[in-house]
Parts: sequence; C-alpha cells; structure tokens
Amino acid sequence: MFFRKNGEKKLKKVNDMTMIMNLINNVGQYSVNKTETDFLEMVPGLWINGEMHWMRENILYLPEAGVSAQCEKIDILPDVNFFEILVHGKAEMPVKGKLVIMYRQRDVSANSFAFISPSENVIFHLHHDAVYLVDGTNGTENIQQCTVLPYSKVETGDIWSSQPEGSLYYQPMSQGAFASLHSFELRFDGSETVSYRTWCIRGTEKEALLKINRSF
Repeated sequence: MFFRKNGEKKLKKVNDMTMIMNLINNVGQYSVNKTETDFLEMVPGLWINGEMHWMRENILYLPEAGVSAQCEKIDILPDVNFFEILVHGKAEMPVKGKLVIMYRQRDVSANSFAFISPSENVIFHLHHDAVYLVDGTNGTENIQQCTVLPYSKVETGDIWSSQPEGSLYYQPMSQGAFASLHSFELRFDGSETVSYRTWCIRGTEKEALLKINRSF
C-alpha cells in the first residue's frame, strides 16, 4: 500500500508537470481583445507576527508592529501594470515577516485559469482570451514562493502549509475563482525602508511576454 500511494503521488506530479508544460507551449494561441479584458487586480499584504493584513488602500499601517507599507503604480508601458511597494520600519525593533502579493481577476469566469511556470519562475493567468504574466522582485532576486489557490482559501486565510514559518501552501494551478500569490521575506531592523516591485504584463505571445519580463 505504501509503495502504491507513493507511485500515485509521483504519477500525479508527472501529470501536473505535463499539463503545465503543455499550457506554457500553447500560451501563444491566446489573443488579447482589449475591449473585453482588463488587468488583474493586485493586492499586497503583510504577514507579521502570524497575522495576515491585506492592503485595502494604498497605505497600510500596523502601529503595534512598528511597520507601515505603501504602494504606488508606475506607468511604464500600456500593456504593463508595474507597482513599487515600500515597507517601512517605524520602531527600533527588528521586523520579521512576509510581503505577500496577490493577483486575481476582477470578474469570475469558469474559463479563467492560472498556473506556475517552473522553468521561468513566473505565473501565467489566462482570462477572457487574454494572457497575463506575473512576476516580482526584491531587488536581488525574483519570486521566492508562489502558489495558485481557490479564492475561498484566500478569504479564510487558509494559504499556509506552515503558518509559523510563513510557508505558502503550494498549488501549481487553479481554475475558476482563484488568486495567485507570491511572497518575499521581510527582515530588517528598525527605521529602515525596503523596496519591492511587482508587475503584470498583458500580451498575445509567450515569448513576447517573457522578453518584456526579462527587461525588468
């Protein structure tokens, strides 16, 4: 029984990877109709002291933790939504936590789909015949953890495989009402400001999306 279950898990992983690679190779088949699509909604949040705080406005202030964050959209290209997120330490105390960035479609469609590209370390969203590439950086490295979860799990906070460690529950793909999440470590002392950037690129061809992405 033990070996059979292990075999089933390995087979599932192989099937998942095959599906993901097929999706990556077929991304170019989707085309953008700008009159019917909109960019994904981006919502940043801070995971501090075991609690998740989503940024509902452009500013988030957590006085009890001595931390604040602000988000600014930067206009670069018509088909790129680019954001800078600044996290400030307000107290003379070390800050340890996570910056979690969520992307989700503004309207739910059963045909919406998202998956993680393991080779490129980016997230693809397919929504209303449009393709979106999601990525981010802390200045030295790109996405550290990422997942694609049903939005019902995000609403209830059920996004962690290990909440004490701040490890996201890993799911490589989802369909329907979902959100993609990626995160970065927050670790700095006192009155320090750390900059993070995230972006969403809309396009028609996989290689064109990846080419733009490599320029950031």
